[in-house]
Amino acid sequence: TRGAGRGRGCTGHAVCSAGVIKHTGVLAVGGDHVSNDLAYGLKVPLARAEQIKIDHGSAVINPGARDRKIDLSDDSPIPGRQINLGHMQKIMSMRLQETFELIAKDIGQAGLIEYLRAGVVLCGGGARIPPITKLARDVFKLPVGIRRASPVSGLKHSLG
Repeated sequence: TRGAGRGRGCTGHAVCSAGVIKHTGVLAVGGDHVSNDLAYGLKVPLARAEQIKIDHGSAVINPGARDRKIDLSDDSPIPGRQINLGHMQKIMSMRLQETFELIAKDIGQAGLIEYLRAGVVLCGGGARIPPITKLARDVFKLPVGIRRASPVSGLKHSLG
């Protein structure tokens, strides 16, 4: 999967076989949606939710996270304000799983699941969420790797 632009508001996907793109799609779901879900679910400002995602985010719920707390005292008017790490990871995991399921459904409806035999490659900002490959393997039931996006060369586009 790959986000458009900075990857914030959407997730793009492509199915390739023998160097040829067979199918592409874009979902109107991206990293901003994860942050929005966290802000709403944790009752924190959006900027704080984004920082929590970066600092403590996980694509799966870590077993030890259920009993851990994140202290928000430094930037909260409420002394001793804490949030549950397991709850935060559950919110993230659910949104990311839904995103992968929507991609799998789109590829399935296009009749191209057999083209994924070699596996799924993740790139973009969301690919840095630990352990995103485990969640993707669980959804796609295929090997999953992470790669940096390569620059595209070929036709040049000019604005007139």
